[in-house]
Amino acid sequence: MTDVLTDDSALAEPVAMPADLPDLNPETDDQDREEIDEADDQESDDEADDGLVEYEAADGKTYRVPAEVKDGLMIKAEFTRKTQEMAEVRKAIAARDEAVQKTAQRQAEFANDIAQLGALNARLTPFAQVQDWPSYLRQGGAAAQADYVEYQAMVNERDQFAHSLGQKVQQRAFDEQRETVEAIEAGRAELAKHIKGYSPAKLDELVAFAEPLGFSPDEIRQAEADPRSIRVLHLAAIGQQALTRQSTTQKLVKQQAIQPAVKVSGSAPAAKSPERMSTDEWMRFRNAQVRKAR
Repeated sequence: MTDVLTDDSALAEPVAMPADLPDLNPETDDQDREEIDEADDQESDDEADDGLVEYEAADGKTYRVPAEVKDGLMIKAEFTRKTQEMAEVRKAIAARDEAVQKTAQRQAEFANDIAQLGALNARLTPFAQVQDWPSYLRQGGAAAQADYVEYQAMVNERDQFAHSLGQKVQQRAFDEQRETVEAIEAGRAELAKHIKGYSPAKLDELVAFAEPLGFSPDEIRQAEADPRSIRVLHLAAIGQQALTRQSTTQKLVKQQAIQPAVKVSGSAPAAKSPERMSTDEWMRFRNAQVRKAR
């Protein structure tokens, strides 16, 4: 068995500490923490000064992009918006032109139909001289029979054309009414994009605003088919309201400027101290005291 010997002199020598052992001095720890925090702050500043700026895209998301890229994106977004607005304007103008052309075509067709009906009636004019067809047929023989056949054929042709024309007029009126309703619905949808809170109540307000200007309620309500007219009328109403508020404010300012100062009834002027009185004032003050003492 081997005995274990303890060397007191060896125990007395200092033990070498590892080089990577952290310093346990509190002051040193605080200093290290400050340096770490400063390094983090510097890193954050570097990130903030990295030349990137925030840009909110059309989808609502925010991105960090270079400043020059943001300018380009904003210009592109503005160009896109203007392009869309111009496309809407061109679409509205095209729809309006199409409606005008369709209306003009219908009017031309109707005028042509009326002319044909007039021509058919004109062909019947010579037969209007016959007051009594039975007598004319008995006395006129074969010629009268031929006239009557021709007359009946013309009357049937005229009546059939007139009946067809009546049906066409009814269908045309129905189509125009349907197209007007569709145009008004499309106009309301378009107006809702540009006028906040657009509704029948808002239209009633515009009707009330336009009526003193000489527009009838039907004219304003039918104008929904052309949203441009309602938008212009809406802007005019806003301008009128602004002018009214400005005029009211100016009147109030003028009234306040010329309004006299309010005096409290029953209040006596503050008495002046005897030390500040002149000789005459002090004499009057003293005489008044004497009179009160008597």
